[in-house]
Amino acid sequence: MQVFKCGLSIIFRNPTLLLVYAVCLSFMGIAMAYGSVSVSSDDGAYQRESAKVAVIDRDGSELSEGIEAFLGEGNELVGVEDSTIGLQDAVAKGKASYLLVIPEGFGESFARAAAEGRDLPRMESIYSYSSAEGALVDAELANYVTALKAYVSLLGPDALDQASQAARAAAAEEAQATIASTKDAVTEADRFAFYLKFDIYVFFAAIVSCLGGLLATLNRTDILRRNLVSPVSSTSIGLQTALACLVVTAVVWLWILALGAVVFFDSFTAIGPLGIALMSLTTFCFSLICLAIAFLIGQLGLGSMAANAIGNICGLVVSFLGGAWIPLDIAGKGVQTVAHFLPGFWYTDALTQAAHIGNGGIQQVAPIMGNIGVLLLYALAIFCIGMIIGRMRVQTAESGGNAAAALATP
Repeated sequence: MQVFKCGLSIIFRNPTLLLVYAVCLSFMGIAMAYGSVSVSSDDGAYQRESAKVAVIDRDGSELSEGIEAFLGEGNELVGVEDSTIGLQDAVAKGKASYLLVIPEGFGESFARAAAEGRDLPRMESIYSYSSAEGALVDAELANYVTALKAYVSLLGPDALDQASQAARAAAAEEAQATIASTKDAVTEADRFAFYLKFDIYVFFAAIVSCLGGLLATLNRTDILRRNLVSPVSSTSIGLQTALACLVVTAVVWLWILALGAVVFFDSFTAIGPLGIALMSLTTFCFSLICLAIAFLIGQLGLGSMAANAIGNICGLVVSFLGGAWIPLDIAGKGVQTVAHFLPGFWYTDALTQAAHIGNGGIQQVAPIMGNIGVLLLYALAIFCIGMIIGRMRVQTAESGGNAAAALATP
């Protein structure tokens, strides 16, 4: 197992790339998940917001007292000084979201106007434009005043108290309302799924950069010649190298999953065992694609700088076209078509479905397994291309192998 130990020592002797890409970028994914995913805490019940209301009653009539009583139902009445400075400070400093001034003689004028069918006397209302609470209260008051006018016209100006009570009773009637969640509503499970989607870039950057450099080192012409004439068979060398790469891939995969499970514990537990198993399998299969790309880079004989560049560029492109950063629904048809040809689309789609699978049956599991199968086909195809390139490279004169020597012999 000398090759296996040598491969691990090359990577872990200089862990800078792993620390930067696997650790630092994972914490960036956590910050993105917290900042980008807003989970609603609604339980389906509707509850009206309460506003701070101030009433300056300069009339003291039965109608004005009824208006103040109406505004106090469902709102918080606050006291305000009846002066120019007091009224200005009440709204400017946020002491009251809505301020109503009922002028003197309002009740008598209102009763005569309602009985004669004339325009009603006006009240002065002041509310902040920085919030919709005041506008909502003003609209509710307008409806109440309309109902009050109707009752005064019906009962007469001598039954103002009865008209106020009837208008308040009519305004107290509410329709039943519930909050309906759409199929695209964000749940707690989506936070962990978003974190794993962002880690497309982490997988590419960490695995491709680290393993690409390792495999490029082992496939250098001088080292390749030395290995080919060593007593260790080429099959054993290949298996030990593959095992070392698989260990590094597994370390990155386990780190990403464990970090997400700890930080997003509530989201992790909300998914359920079946969903977690499918998400874990999806991320592992995607990491195999990154491993296959690193293997291809090694077979091409590219250096560490090239592996670093390819890992970052592929991570950015696949993340964007996979819908990890922005929903593909808002992208054009051409972008969506191109996305289907890249593994990021199948990866994010599998994570989204697995996060909401619950204890689903075969009808829900089958599409996810289909996406996972596509990811494995990507990994297999890239690995086969790397094998072909590696075989062709061994047969070159520069490699110094037996196959090359046979081809060079006349």
